[in-house]
Amino acid sequence: MNEINYNAVELALSECNTLMSAAEAHGTLTGMICSNAGISSQRWLGELFDEEEGNTELTMLNSEMLSSLFEQTRYIMGEESFEFDLLLPDDQFPLADRAIAFGEWCRGFLYGIGAYYSQSNNLSDECSEVLRDISEISRLDSSVEEEEDESAFMELTEYVRVGVQLIFYGINTANPVTETFH
Repeated sequence: MNEINYNAVELALSECNTLMSAAEAHGTLTGMICSNAGISSQRWLGELFDEEEGNTELTMLNSEMLSSLFEQTRYIMGEESFEFDLLLPDDQFPLADRAIAFGEWCRGFLYGIGAYYSQSNNLSDECSEVLRDISEISRLDSSVEEEEDESAFMELTEYVRVGVQLIFYGINTANPVTETFH
């Protein structure tokens, strides 16, 4: 599978006049997939583009790329290889920009879980703790210094990456999917 990068998704979303960043869109997607609600790419795209507001400028090329991002994320989440990664700006971007995007990713994830998972009281203590931590991380301050904060940032992103997979498996092991992902 060709990996889709942050810059390409960010450009596609800005071309379509959506207010959601690539990080927030991917966080929302991941939360929706974790919710075990049989989410389709059309449903996710509906979250990104408010048709009532006239944001229907999704070109065929952008639609294909975003649908591919959906399928890749869904596939990787379902694998037990732990290759899932957050869609964030590359290390070439300033740490402050990456921290902002990371906070947006976490807020999107919390939205995707909150809007589509109806059995939150059935989450394990571990999964509930990870969700609380992600909620705290979503308020990450972007006024970071470079060297020592770079290491802390990498640790936080790794914690969220692994925590999201724990949530996915916790929800999907306890409640097998009953709908298809088409």
